[in-house]
Amino acid sequence: MIFKLIGDLFDRGRAIVNFLTSNPKITTFSSLIIFLLALRLINKELNQFALSDIAIAFDGVRISNTLLAILGAIISYGALSLSDRFCLSMLGKQMIIWRTIRASIASYSLAKTLGYSWAIASTARSRLYSKWGLNNAEIGALSMSTGVGVQIGALSAAAIGLILGAPEIARHSPFNTGFWWILAIIAIIPAALWLYFCDYGGAFIKWGSAKLYKPNTQIAIKHLVILLFDKIGAALCLYMLLPAHGGWNFPAFLAVFILAGLLGALSGAPGGLGVFEAAILKLAPNSQNIPGAAVALLVYRLIYNIIPLVGATIILGLHHAEPVARPAARAAKKVGLVAIDVAPQILALLVFVCGYLLIGASALPNPSARMIRIEAILDPIIIEVAHFLSAITGIALMLSANFLWRESKSVLNQALILIFIGAILCLVKGIAWEIAISLIMVFVLLLGARKEFIVPHADIKPYYSYRFIAAIIGSLATMIWLTAFSYDKMLFAPQTWLKIGADAHEARAFRAIIGATVFFIISIFVNWLVNNSKDYD
Repeated sequence: MIFKLIGDLFDRGRAIVNFLTSNPKITTFSSLIIFLLALRLINKELNQFALSDIAIAFDGVRISNTLLAILGAIISYGALSLSDRFCLSMLGKQMIIWRTIRASIASYSLAKTLGYSWAIASTARSRLYSKWGLNNAEIGALSMSTGVGVQIGALSAAAIGLILGAPEIARHSPFNTGFWWILAIIAIIPAALWLYFCDYGGAFIKWGSAKLYKPNTQIAIKHLVILLFDKIGAALCLYMLLPAHGGWNFPAFLAVFILAGLLGALSGAPGGLGVFEAAILKLAPNSQNIPGAAVALLVYRLIYNIIPLVGATIILGLHHAEPVARPAARAAKKVGLVAIDVAPQILALLVFVCGYLLIGASALPNPSARMIRIEAILDPIIIEVAHFLSAITGIALMLSANFLWRESKSVLNQALILIFIGAILCLVKGIAWEIAISLIMVFVLLLGARKEFIVPHADIKPYYSYRFIAAIIGSLATMIWLTAFSYDKMLFAPQTWLKIGADAHEARAFRAIIGATVFFIISIFVNWLVNNSKDYD
């Protein structure tokens, strides 16, 4: 009787999990709620600090540590590239190493930034490897084997960290050393099963019409060692940026880093954003420098996620470029051939980031010296209007990314216009040349990749996807929190909203946030209204 009851509970639990995971609305907005809770936790950790503390922490970032962090990122992505070559050999395929590097950077940088790693990486690989002779079954087998390998490598790295760092972790957690050692044994089981599996059973694994030939134990161990360096390199990237290494020894931090990454992945948030940061801040020793850790996490995201993502588009284009000795114009033209290889989804993400930067440039404080210089040239009203329109343009770009993701041809032209306008507004509102240059770089990449956006807008479902809506809500929530954190006292009196001038930072921020939020709500409402009215026609 008791076993039947347990079986019924298990079946019901599995049915609930299947329902939740198969419903995109539930999974998307559950991820959003988790992200907002993580943001609240981060706010709690940073609540006792001010923006000046963060600025001081930024000044404390050492170039030597940053270079070591970059080395850690290179080790991580290098290990993933070697892993891809190993899995290609399991398919009986040989490929030029540069192609493997290109494909791994494009797929993993996108997967690590967006989340949904297997699906995203598989999409990126499909666009590349299909042109290099692999069929759909082989690409699917490659994605499966690399995905499983990365997970086994992560668990094995965590096991090593737990075995060596258990006493250190136990000092900062409610569980004793024995608990963490037991967890290490559990984490190493998948690797042990894989090595056992390589020596027994058939010679290959069937995946559709593709065959994955099993390696012998010696080669499988070599592959496992390579996979360990994925997480070791990634952990080293953050470890070198943390002031005093966050109060951890490296083995203990490696285990905590992988645990934080696992929590981020389970949250469903893009790249574990917010949840990963909250876990690192919460799991750290009490002695950790919180502002310094927050800065380290920002720099880590830049080095490990953003730069590889941008680099993926540039590297794939530069591969087609002629040697430096050839005319620069010809090389620049060849860079435009990035459209041949780069998934439009990468460019859609970059457009989304551009929108976020425009909102941030409007909501966060501008250097007063720049504001004074621009006011000497332009009328203050023009500057204030440019500030407000910058935030609106940012939201419009984020909404455009929704259709760029689906390769819309007409929205590409709209995005190009918006990016160009945004770059001009950045200069007019406060000489934000750094953001203007970033926008122009994305503008050039979009222009070069315009042939990739081939779907007529009439053939695309005209609604905003739930994932993009959730991503924009999360982005706005982040920006609202950053704005509130940047200004110790946000004054909400009507006379403050109308204040203009070089020192009216709070008023500009308030107008920008309100304008962006209202524009977003109206856009979503109008889109819903139009689509529902079509259903009744």
